[in-house]
Amino acid sequence: KRPLPGDACVAATSHVDGKVRLWDTRVGGASEVNHATSVASFGRSTQWVSQVRWLPGSEFLFGAADYSGAVTLWDCRAASPLACNAAHSGKALCLGWTSIAAKSDTGEVAKGGESVGGNRSTRRKVAAAEEGTVQAEVQWAMVSGGSDSCLRATPLTRTY
Repeated sequence: KRPLPGDACVAATSHVDGKVRLWDTRVGGASEVNHATSVASFGRSTQWVSQVRWLPGSEFLFGAADYSGAVTLWDCRAASPLACNAAHSGKALCLGWTSIAAKSDTGEVAKGGESVGGNRSTRRKVAAAEEGTVQAEVQWAMVSGGSDSCLRATPLTRTY
C-alpha cells in the first residue's frame, strides 16, 4: 500500500533537480530518515525547488516554490499539477498558506486573516474552519516570497 501524506510516515522534500519527493519513513524507523524510501516524485521544472508545504487540512494537496519564480499546486494522486503560476520575476524562495475566506454549511461567508483585513469575529470563524471545529470550506492562497523582493498571494481558484 502506498502511504498517504495524512499518514505520520510520509514526508515531502524539495530538491535541486526540480522535484518534490514523498518519502515513506517507516523503512529504517523514524530515527533513520536517511534510509527512507522515496515513493513518489513530482516536478514540472528543472529549476531548484526551494520549498514545499502541505495545504493545511489536506492529505493530498501541496504547494511548491521553485527557482523559475513559479508556485505550483499539486495533488499527490495526479501526475500533473493542478495549477502553476509565475509568481516572481526572480526565484521563488519560500512558500506558505493563508486562508482568505471560509464558507460555512449555512452559507455564511467569513473573510479574514490579517493580510486581507476582516474583524476579530470573522478571523475567529476562519480559524475555526481551518481547525475543523466548524463545517466549512476554506478558500486558500499560496503566499510566496522571491528574490525580486516581492511577497505574492496566489489565491486558489476553488475551495478545498
